[in-house]
Amino acid sequence: MSLIVNSITNNTKSLVVSLVVISQFVVVASPLRAEVLLPNLRASKLAVRQGSMTEAIKISRRSLDAREAEEIDEINKTNESEETKEESKKLGAEAADKAGDICPSQLPRAIERVVNQSGRSQWGILVSNLNTNQVLYELNPDRFITPASNVKLLTSAAALHQLGAEFRIRTSVYDRPNDRNTGSLFNPDNSLVLVGRGDPSLDNVQLQRLGQQLATKGLRNINLLLGDDSYFQGEMFNPNWAWADIQSTDAPPVSSLIVNQSYVTLTLVPQRLWEPLRLQWSDEFAANQWQINNNSQTGRSSSTVEVDFGANSNILKISGNLGVNQDPEEVYLPVFEPSLQVVQNFQAELKKLGINVNQTQAPRSRLWQPQLRSPLVIPANTPEVAAVESAPLANLLVEMNRASNNFYAEMLARQVGKVATGDDRNWVAAVGESLTNLGVDPRGYKIVDSSGLARQNQVTPRAIVQTLQGMAKSPEAIAYRNSLSLAGENGTLRSRLRNIPGSFWGKTGTLRGVVALSGYLDIPNYDPVVVSIIVNNPQQSTATLRQGADGIVTQISRLQSCSN
Repeated sequence: MSLIVNSITNNTKSLVVSLVVISQFVVVASPLRAEVLLPNLRASKLAVRQGSMTEAIKISRRSLDAREAEEIDEINKTNESEETKEESKKLGAEAADKAGDICPSQLPRAIERVVNQSGRSQWGILVSNLNTNQVLYELNPDRFITPASNVKLLTSAAALHQLGAEFRIRTSVYDRPNDRNTGSLFNPDNSLVLVGRGDPSLDNVQLQRLGQQLATKGLRNINLLLGDDSYFQGEMFNPNWAWADIQSTDAPPVSSLIVNQSYVTLTLVPQRLWEPLRLQWSDEFAANQWQINNNSQTGRSSSTVEVDFGANSNILKISGNLGVNQDPEEVYLPVFEPSLQVVQNFQAELKKLGINVNQTQAPRSRLWQPQLRSPLVIPANTPEVAAVESAPLANLLVEMNRASNNFYAEMLARQVGKVATGDDRNWVAAVGESLTNLGVDPRGYKIVDSSGLARQNQVTPRAIVQTLQGMAKSPEAIAYRNSLSLAGENGTLRSRLRNIPGSFWGKTGTLRGVVALSGYLDIPNYDPVVVSIIVNNPQQSTATLRQGADGIVTQISRLQSCSN
């Protein structure tokens, strides 16, 4: 189990990496993320650690594999003006003209020049004409390779195929069912049930809208407010994820009743000299779920602060110190009891509207105690007294793919399983069936999660190209393409491939030693092209691998139709 963890905060300091020695085995490798895009967040001095950790080693930001620093720098680049972007685009087109267009017969040599500069990397590449399906270049197209967040291309394709671009996820409030329910607006016990159905975008604004609907109906007092998270029955955490990822924001807990993506921000604020650091929480209810041992203090100079929690405990240990004049530091933590957090947040929103809730109750679905949730049986004639819906699936996929949001990917895959089979735990089979219907060979992929975080995922470039081709011919083609990042403009590609002629709509993927880049390339002097590039090399920096992938797309963008 990998236990290297880092935290992301608003202060540009250094990264603290915890090195764990367990039973004489040193675990030092970890997929840090599957391209989660966190706007305006930088590297922190905070280490989130497991309870059994024995030592922490502070490593400067510059000495890391260059991947973390490069991604953080890209995220924090200021947005350029539209004029600057347009000028950059023109310069790119001129540069390509000077380099000269190439015929399809010249493309293999151009790509191989880039590949040969990468050392002993494992490449999988497939380039195909979108209109004719003609293969323009291939290198190990059927090799199984770890694809990182390119898995999201499969997930989003299956979601659109199964659910449709206009699919919305409904969160409801019902009269509590009981034998004495008379069918009136509110039952005799004056109790309500909040039922979640797996909306990844549910937030406090939507909870407030639910409350406003109840207030409009004249409700002023609720005896008991219950939460029902039984719509999804699967485990909150994928067993293939590393513990380090679970401790970070990379591995999201999955439940059908979750608010604010089930993470909370803890801010550590220096006080007067030698006083404990003050703790500020973004959500007081989530904070109350932790038992906190705060042994930190304010020191004369900066040092390391360690936030430590174990796999079977809600005890949060904080130690170390921050300098008296140092800026506050932030760390992101999972919510220990997600369903309870939703109900308590809803109670707070109701209070603002003048609606009193005497007591709340939610399933004891704790992070470390996966269990089947028993649904409250709500009769068909039970009144739905309030409801909100998510944005259409097409909008949710923009967040999932452009921002490479792991939480959205995991939640939407469960939705596919639930709708297709009646059980979210069947999501792998349901996604596979949709992909087969789209023309994707099931022998070309082995996926164990839907976000790409697990290194056990194995996908061939051919399977990704088949997915892109299948979606290009489907009724959901526009929604699918629009969910991808446009190079030089938005998402995880907004700082990349700015100087190519034409447009590249693609999906990135990054783990340590893994870079993937796949999508649609519209070229001024050639037919549209489908591209899938995956490269694995743990000995190469992410920056080097990424430059190689971008270099290949740049060469493809020079294609022109030739008579010979």
